[in-house]
Amino acid sequence: MLKWMEEKRFSPELVAAQWSKENKPGVCHETIYKFIWHCKHTNQRINKPYKKLYTKLKHGKRRRKRGNYKDSRGIIPNRVSIENRPKIVENRSRFGDIEADIIVGANHKSALLITTDRATIKTTIDKLKGRDAEQVSKIIIARMKKCHR
Repeated sequence: MLKWMEEKRFSPELVAAQWSKENKPGVCHETIYKFIWHCKHTNQRINKPYKKLYTKLKHGKRRRKRGNYKDSRGIIPNRVSIENRPKIVENRSRFGDIEADIIVGANHKSALLITTDRATIKTTIDKLKGRDAEQVSKIIIARMKKCHR
């Protein structure tokens, strides 16, 4: 196993597959990874020769800690919070107060713009060509022009 990883730069997946091809009682690639990381983080004499084995992996870098970062997707710059909207909008008495949402499709390929007038609860759905502000504003302006005719 060590020879394959050091000389041929085999990944633990390839080592496990090679062992099973040669009909040897092998181990799962996850077990190989656990062994590599255990050797890296211990100072036992028996694991000393394998301490630098992690550098032979294809990505011999530090592992990134999972779940320790803030999700920054979908943050709109200069956005106005819903708490800061005028009180008259809450009454739902004025025509033209519109709420808009964008639904993004699979693999972020397509998107729908959904606009709802708060007073009349009239809802429209439009397919977006792009998800940028220019495309969204074009569709909203076109909808507003249709409503005011």
